[in-house]
Amino acid sequence: MQVDLGEPTGFNVIELREPIQHGQRTEYLRIEAWIDGAWAPVLTSRRIGYRRLYRIDRVVASKVRLVIMDSRGSPAISQFSLYDAPNIVPDSPLEDASTISVTPQRRRTSLPRRSPGG
Repeated sequence: MQVDLGEPTGFNVIELREPIQHGQRTEYLRIEAWIDGAWAPVLTSRRIGYRRLYRIDRVVASKVRLVIMDSRGSPAISQFSLYDAPNIVPDSPLEDASTISVTPQRRRTSLPRRSPGG
């Protein structure tokens, strides 16, 4: 399946859906983008299922294609979408850190008091 975007377009999220009422068919797939006059691999993955979102490094391409390399029976795709989502996680100095500390907050819960025997 190939999509012509008409002009160079940026994206960093790919959404794929399969109509699983017919069974999960896609076994192995690849997404390629037309960059600088040639097809370049952007993503390889296994199985789609009902819905799959792939977050990738931002790509600017004028065409995108889905190549299904292995499937159970005839592959069926119900949605193929591209998004240019904002980066909501700021760059973090934690990439070089050797330890990360996580402290959960305690929730106070009131339980109803029961009288003895009841």
